Amino acid sequence: MKRCSALRRLSVDHHRGLVIALRARRAQDAVAAWHELGQRFADELEPHFALEEAGVLPALEAAGETRLVERICDEHGAMRALIAQGGPDDLLTFADLLEAHIRFEEASLFAAAQQILPTAVLDELQALHDKAPAPGCAVPGAHHAARPAPPSEASMQINDPAAYRRVEAIDLMAELVDLRGRRVLELGCGAAHLTRAMATRLGAARITATEVDRRQHACNLTITDLPQVSFRYGGAEAIADPAASYDLVVMLKSLHHVQIDHMDRALAEIHRVLVPDGLLYVCEPVYWGDFNALLRLIEDEQEVRQAAFEALRRAVASGRFELVREVFFESEGVYPDWASFAARFIDVTFVERRLDDTRIDTVRAAFEQHLTPEGVRLWKPHRVDLLRRVE
Repeated sequence: MKRCSALRRLSVDHHRGLVIALRARRAQDAVAAWHELGQRFADELEPHFALEEAGVLPALEAAGETRLVERICDEHGAMRALIAQGGPDDLLTFADLLEAHIRFEEASLFAAAQQILPTAVLDELQALHDKAPAPGCAVPGAHHAARPAPPSEASMQINDPAAYRRVEAIDLMAELVDLRGRRVLELGCGAAHLTRAMATRLGAARITATEVDRRQHACNLTITDLPQVSFRYGGAEAIADPAASYDLVVMLKSLHHVQIDHMDRALAEIHRVLVPDGLLYVCEPVYWGDFNALLRLIEDEQEVRQAAFEALRRAVASGRFELVREVFFESEGVYPDWASFAARFIDVTFVERRLDDTRIDTVRAAFEQHLTPEGVRLWKPHRVDLLRRVE
């Protein structure tokens, strides 16, 4: 069946998807191919899935094609899960899933859409597809001229209330980047919770985890069950490694803790230690929502969070980095009682809070406004900016 213009964009995406499946089948190096697949999934397949889930699938569901839509959504979920949890041994399985999915959509989903959906709905779908950016290909080592133009710093947003997903930070990282066999630098590792997950769940080959709080660093040095992790004292402004030492640099809620006039220097250092096409994964808390309203009573971080965002924009505008993805997500914070909250956010070692009794009483009163029999449960908003090093 000749494809109508409203669905042509999705069909073009399908041709790219079949090429991805073919490359996976022909790969000689499964580890490298899985890494490439993870990046192409994030850059090409995930945007395609999202476009379908925002357009043609709701339209077909409204037209009564519930089973068809459920099958497509289930297959999207299966491929997302395989990328997040699988590895090089799953390369052929993914290729088979992807090809079968594409051929089913072409034969059944699009045919149903052309036959069932009224012209006005098809016109709305075409408008949606025309507005969507063309998916890019993020293959390490690929020549930059061969890629579609990446999003510029002008497209970066410090907050987008309509764009949030609810997901845990480590699960989102698994979706966006492939750590298997990679050399990772984590700047500001804190108590090493993410460090542990990157090493044990995500399969990083080697992690250097730095921390500027000497007491926390001393605690980290007592960790003995992570042989692929090296803990080191130090900050982002002066990284004690030679150039091109890492495939990935991670900053989880740590960029805004860098002194404002040192942020540009820190990003320049990160550029230096990344390999060509290496990735910088920055997760920052967003100054918005009930959780932020509570934390700002302890310390108002609006200025430093804004400064961190502007530093990232300057890094992209300078040409040192290009923006791969920007994702907004919420993770749930659960605090059984006031003592647990205070231990986490007031009685910390890396900053001297010096809150007087009146201020502490104010914070506690605000905390207890959210108290339920199960404790306090608040959604914490974050933004991930995934950047790629440019030569």
